[in-house]
Amino acid sequence: MEPLIPELLFIGPFFAPLIIRVGLAVIFLWDTQRLAKGSTREKVHAAWSLILTVLFGIGLFTQAAAIAGIVYVVVALFFKDDGSLFKQKPTAILAIVMLLTLIVTGAGYTPFPFGDLPY
Repeated sequence: MEPLIPELLFIGPFFAPLIIRVGLAVIFLWDTQRLAKGSTREKVHAAWSLILTVLFGIGLFTQAAAIAGIVYVVVALFFKDDGSLFKQKPTAILAIVMLLTLIVTGAGYTPFPFGDLPY
């Protein structure tokens, strides 16, 4: 099948992971805002979510942050008294798929020269 807009295919490897990263950063920031008003356990989850938001927003250690994000989503999915966005299984599954995509593709375009260095 021919691509609909073939002129855009050259920027796909750089900007597709960027779009996924920014989307995940927004979702984790939203989860941070929801959890920051709760109990001590929810505040710990909010801090973890805020760290993931910053890492995805900058594009720093993206693959490690994606692994930590998968652990975060699974933990949030199975805690019963948590007010996380990831209590809904479709949201959790879509986030895990997006995080797995970031593990495979890396950070994509980063505005910083130190963007996704392993050290």
